[in-house]
Amino acid sequence: MTTRQPKVHTQQIHTQLGRAAVQIFAANDRINQILIEHLDPAAWRAKPPGKTRTIAAIFTHMHNVRCKWVRLTAPHLKVPPQLNRAHCAPQQVLAVMENSLLAGDVSKQTHDTISKQL
Repeated sequence: MTTRQPKVHTQQIHTQLGRAAVQIFAANDRINQILIEHLDPAAWRAKPPGKTRTIAAIFTHMHNVRCKWVRLTAPHLKVPPQLNRAHCAPQQVLAVMENSLLAGDVSKQTHDTISKQL
């Protein structure tokens, strides 16, 4: 015979998981920012061997997917502008990723706290 977990316990777990997801998202975003800030400018558009995207294309894709996620899951939020991978600069990606992070309902306070710990 299986026993059911109390509803309050399940809600606490979901709250804890949600908070952990926000912290992981913010930490990942900060790591991406550090990578872009310290990247050799020549590597930004360098074509890797094979059918692999450039670093610029990878970061613009990540941002554009965030925009789509915000548009589909939180239509009440302002969707950040999408980027063109052929014409974006590292500083543009840093600026719009910060905006999409905040639009994705990750609090600025949490983001700053995680950033200080890294």
